[in-house]
Amino acid sequence: MKFESDFKQLSPIFILRLGVGFVFVYAGINALLYPTAWLYFVPSWLSAIVPAGAFLTIYAIFELVLGFAIFFGRFLSTASMLAFWNLIFILIFYGLDDVTFRDFGIALAALALFFISLKAKEQKQGSSQTSS
Repeated sequence: MKFESDFKQLSPIFILRLGVGFVFVYAGINALLYPTAWLYFVPSWLSAIVPAGAFLTIYAIFELVLGFAIFFGRFLSTASMLAFWNLIFILIFYGLDDVTFRDFGIALAALALFFISLKAKEQKQGSSQTSS
């Protein structure tokens, strides 16, 4: 069956990139299109420092850049580590609730992506050193 052979070619790193990248791209686009729906998630202490709307716009752009970097595999180890810490900070500074509990799983997926990307980078460097 063609589907089975295509499915077997999907690598774990590719699947993680799609999943984690999609979360950040979706959130970034949604926050730019519907900012009032996201203002609730900006902590009040942060709104006292930076206007919530301005923070949300900057943060949405950050999420888009991060999501596309992960999605396309650019600067993958850096982007996935930033994604991990970003989600951990959300859990620390916003708290755990009916929505953010998912961030823990996504954070661990980003951390797994970081370690897999490091291992892939090491293997690539090792193979290039042995071939020279």
